[in-house]
Amino acid sequence: MSGGREHILAAARRALGRGPLDAARRAELDRRLEAPTPNLVPARAQIDRAARLDLFCAMAEAAAATVQRVDGAGAVPGAVAEYLAHENLPPEAVMAPDPGLDDIPWQDRPLLTIRRGGTDG
Repeated sequence: MSGGREHILAAARRALGRGPLDAARRAELDRRLEAPTPNLVPARAQIDRAARLDLFCAMAEAAAATVQRVDGAGAVPGAVAEYLAHENLPPEAVMAPDPGLDDIPWQDRPLLTIRRGGTDG
């Protein structure tokens, strides 16, 4: 383990009032990491894809997010630009550094400035 990572984990252990892991606990955790078990899926999410999308949108809006459904990646730049204009915001956005967003045709809105963000800002 790298020195920086070990330093961070040691600080977290101190904050939790824990010391270093003993060999038996470390072995148990290593076994769990090698053979992970699936997480529980809440009953409310055991529905079809369309219903999950509806649920996601409802929960996002309940948390004060704005949701706009579009007909595909090609419509995203226009929806973003329209949202920013409607809110009287500058045509600038920060996008997560996710390869899944690379196919969005941001070049279709040349006045919209997109900056790729990262964990360091």
